[in-house]
Amino acid sequence: MNMEFLELDEILANVAGNIMRSYDFDGYAIALWNPADGMLVNHCAQLPARLKEIEPALRSFRFQPNASTVSGLCFSENQAHIIDGRSVAAYPETIRDLYQRWQFSTFAAWPIRLQRDGGESLIGVFSAFLDTGVVTPEVAAAIAHKLLAVAPAIATALEHEQLEVLDTGLLEQHELLRMLTISNHGESLAAVAEPVCGHLLRRYGFDMAAVVLREGEALVLRYDVFKPGYAHLQETWRRFDGLRFAQDVGDGLTAVVHAQNSHFMVDDVQQISQVPFPAKDREILQALQTVRSYLMLPIRVAGKPAGVLWLLSLGQPAAIDKSAIDTVQLIADFMGTALARLDR
Repeated sequence: MNMEFLELDEILANVAGNIMRSYDFDGYAIALWNPADGMLVNHCAQLPARLKEIEPALRSFRFQPNASTVSGLCFSENQAHIIDGRSVAAYPETIRDLYQRWQFSTFAAWPIRLQRDGGESLIGVFSAFLDTGVVTPEVAAAIAHKLLAVAPAIATALEHEQLEVLDTGLLEQHELLRMLTISNHGESLAAVAEPVCGHLLRRYGFDMAAVVLREGEALVLRYDVFKPGYAHLQETWRRFDGLRFAQDVGDGLTAVVHAQNSHFMVDDVQQISQVPFPAKDREILQALQTVRSYLMLPIRVAGKPAGVLWLLSLGQPAAIDKSAIDTVQLIADFMGTALARLDR
């Protein structure tokens, strides 16, 4: 197929469809390199029916080019990785854990290499999954050849898309201002918190948000929301309605963030599973089952902490840098001011 005039999404869909049909894969993901923030970003993905709940999160997953994921490792080493029952033991713990939890027979990832003007550069990674079976050397080589052939079309479409970043940035600013306006006009805690939390979940790849507010001498959980893919956790979570923390750093990370008036983040809970979390935090992690990233920020009024905002990812670690955290902190502070207005 001539891909010269196709949009990026159409090109990626054609590439994925061709490989899926040719080799009977049960799932795939295509991540492209974003040099602006040094991240790989999934542009499309498909998972088997048993994993459909996490598919939306995977489709927009942002991650670093390192050994914490198969695709990141593939990109950082510029070589394909075929992971199956025979080879998985040789890989880092995070990759072994994902292999076991997703229960695929084979994980595989290929670098998407662009050969242009006598040189070669990496523009992304194609990943594929098999419920049963293995990827033979012949299939691995054929897929590498297909990706090499289509890389120029992907690169050209990606360059065209990046030329539109300014327009996209303006749209994001409009969305942010709209969200802040709606929140500021809210007449209840939920009406203030809902647009803020919804925006943060959509924008930064988290799956659950919660608002804890200071009430007298305690910090009390007063609002929470899950992305649709994790709605099944809400019934279990209901027992935490009104959860209270003492304003004592020994009573959990929420109290620590409030007392220190500064954010706290765990990039990947599963990488620090041996850390002795306080009892309430352990109970929260157990109830939510698959917490990966854990960001807590003070909700401030006039610079002083009035509560704590939780943001948690439940499927994959959230890729969020310092600049983005600073932005989220400003939004949390705005919410604090809007909530304080309700008490007047």
